[in-house]
Parts: sequence; C-alpha cells; structure tokens
Amino acid sequence: MTSHPSTLATDLVVTLGELAQVTSRLAALTSAGAWTAVSAASLSDLVSSAAQSADAATSVMTIGAGVLHRSGALAAEGYVSTPRWLENEVGISRSDATTILARASALASDYPVTREALLAGLITGAHAREITCGLDTALRGLPKEHLAEQRDVAERVLVELAGTATVAKVKKAATRIRFYLDADGTTAAALAAHEDQTMRVIATGAMVRVDGWLDAEGGATVATALDQIIDEWFRTGSLPVEDRLPEGVDPESAEGRRMRRPRRAHLMALALVELSRRQLETGLLGTRHQAKPHIVLTADLADILSGRGGELLVPGHDDPILLPSTTVRRMMCDAMVTGILARRLTCSDRGDSLAELVAWLREASHDVLYVGREQRTVSPRLRRALEHRDRHCCFPGCRVDVSRTHAHHVNPWESGGATDIDNLVLLCPLHHHYVHEGGWVITATDLPPTATGYWAFTPPRPRP
Repeated sequence: MTSHPSTLATDLVVTLGELAQVTSRLAALTSAGAWTAVSAASLSDLVSSAAQSADAATSVMTIGAGVLHRSGALAAEGYVSTPRWLENEVGISRSDATTILARASALASDYPVTREALLAGLITGAHAREITCGLDTALRGLPKEHLAEQRDVAERVLVELAGTATVAKVKKAATRIRFYLDADGTTAAALAAHEDQTMRVIATGAMVRVDGWLDAEGGATVATALDQIIDEWFRTGSLPVEDRLPEGVDPESAEGRRMRRPRRAHLMALALVELSRRQLETGLLGTRHQAKPHIVLTADLADILSGRGGELLVPGHDDPILLPSTTVRRMMCDAMVTGILARRLTCSDRGDSLAELVAWLREASHDVLYVGREQRTVSPRLRRALEHRDRHCCFPGCRVDVSRTHAHHVNPWESGGATDIDNLVLLCPLHHHYVHEGGWVITATDLPPTATGYWAFTPPRPRP
C-alpha cells in the first residue's frame, strides 16, 4: 500500500525533527563523557551502531540534496548553484558538495539497485560510491546500444558482492568489470595509453613546470626510480636537516613513512633532477660534438657584476628564463664556462700578422670566462682534496654526501677569487641557494685550509 505524498512529506519532516533531537542528545551525552562510562565489551558494538546510523543519515541527505538541486528552488533564494548553497548554508566544502550531487544524480538515474540497497542498510555509502564511480569509469566508451544492459548486470553483481565484502574489494571488482564486459577494448585502451604518453616542460616565470601523462608501466617505472633515490637519501642520511627524520626513527617503518609523506612531493622533484643530473654527468646519454649534454646559462660579466643577472635556456623554448645575479654566481661556482668575444672581429681590428691577431683575441676576451680555465674550474685532484677535507655539505647540521655537492667559490671568481682550497667549500644544492640567494656569510676559521671545519657560517641579518 502506497502512502499519500502529503503524508510521506509530513512523516519525513517529523522524523527529521526527531533525528535532530536524537543527535543533539547524543552530542550532549558524549560531551558529558558517556562513552567513558560504557563497558569495554560494548564499545565496539556501539561505535558500529553509530557509524551505521551516521551513514544512513548521510545517504538520506545525499538523495535529498539531489531532489533540491533538480527542483530549482534555490534560484528563488538567489543562489546560482546548489554547491554554493551547500557550502554557505550547510558548511560543506565545495569539493564535497560537488561529490554529493554527482552521487545523488547517479543514484537517481543510472543505479536504482544500488540506491535501494543503500537505503535498506544492506551496503554503506562508501560501497555505493565505489559501485557508481567504478562502473562509470569501467563502462566509459562502450557501445551505447548495450550500455544500459551491461550496467544493469554489472551493478547487480557488485551490489551483491558489497553485501559481504569490504569497500576495497568492491573497488577492485569494479575496476575489473571492464575486462569481462569488453576484453578487446581493454587491450586497445592499453595500447592507446602507451601511444598517448606525453610530457611537457613549461617555463612559467621563475620556475619550470613538468607536466604529462604516462601509461601504467611508465608511471610505475619513473616512480620506482625516484623512490629508490629518496630511499637512498634517507638510508644514508644524505639530506638537509629540514628533510631529515628525527633521530631514532627508521625511514622504512610505518612511522617513518608517515613522517616522510608531507615532504614527498618536494623530494620527488629533487629526485627527478638528481636522476637527470646523474645521467648527464656519467655520459650514458651520449655526447654532442664530443661533449656531454649540458644546460646552457648565458651571462655577461658586466651584467653579473651590476646585478642584471643572466639567461637560462630551457630546451624547446625560444625565450630564456631570467635569473638573478646571485643565482648565476651559484651556478657558475662549479660549472664549465665558455667564453664568447665581446665584439665582432673585422679586418681593421685584425691586423696583418698572426701575433697581432692573437694579441687582439687575448685583449678582447680578457674578462670573459671560458671552459677549461684551470684557475676557475675545480680540477679532479682539487675536487678530491675538497671531498677529503669537507666530507659532506659544510652547512651547519647538513650531511648531504659529497657526490651531491657543488664546489662554491667563497670569494666569487668574477670578483677576483681564486680556485684554491682556501677559497672553496662544498655545499649541497639547497644550502648553495642559502648562501647565494639567502645571504648566509662564509668566513675562514683559524684552522689550516686543509683541515675539516675550516669554514664558519653566519646567518643573514634580519631585514628591517
């Protein structure tokens, strides 16, 4: 027997009022400490009961929000969208409001079996979400003439499974439904995913954005390589103090993994750069004109000294990225530099003899840095001496391995500093930034230049 709509509406209003009173009473009891008075044997049953009740109430609210959205009643109140109303009047975040309406729409139209099982308490809201979202994804792209029939069959299978299985198992089953409904299509999709892989390196202001899509195998390969580098850093302690775990915390333990998670995106970016740098430095990527591939930084000495900076060329981009002089100085500390003549060679400039030409070239390029100049680029022997003396990044508290450090000229080369052991210090990429862009000051101690601890660090003065 079906009740009259007006009776149903009245019962709904009364029941929701009773629910509000019950939840208010439950909140008061909880605030008064009622949970602590419950016997330990009853706690699990009561928590389970509360979770089921909350889930049922959320399901009712979701369906009600869908009806409100379709009614258009909010337009009369001046709201342009239901998500905005849910955000402002109910206190639900915009993303959660959008999710609620999407689920309400799916339950109202395409997934009636899931809706009835949810309202009957046979499955949870989490089960319903995995069924609807999973099937939407699994059925995407199938021929429309059989879509409704295939959705109906798949939905019934998943609802029956959800009655006894965990949410994780239902999610896994939903992702595999496509293999049974469209085996040929899944094979074609895998091939298309491989062919559609893309990556872009986009210069945006002072930074570069790496954006792209990989197929499953490619993505797993890259993630594994980057994780290996990050794990290596944690195992060896080769990290700046900002990224290191507290003393005594095992990086591989559950606690260590949890503490690493907030910095994961940052460390993944550093690991990608480290992986690329290793490949370039080892020469495994081949050579160009008998030279290893390298990044290109263009800077005029006069511009560096006057603070006008330099230009970094990003492959695939016509316009270089402008870098401040402090950054240029840092990059030049441990880089190979190619000199370029500052003015054009003409017959009137050149003279008639080879000796005059050589003299002119020396004069024209006197203040220009160039690749291989022994007084500037750290030689292998000097590098080994620096590593023996400094042992790791010399910044206070840092233990980044010497293999990941730069040789920094304390007194900049372009300002007259020499490439000698008493003017060089090993710094990791982060603390190399601290010195150049951050303003940290390095001074010599009373120790001999060959002794560990030769350098002292002073933080920058606070800005007024």
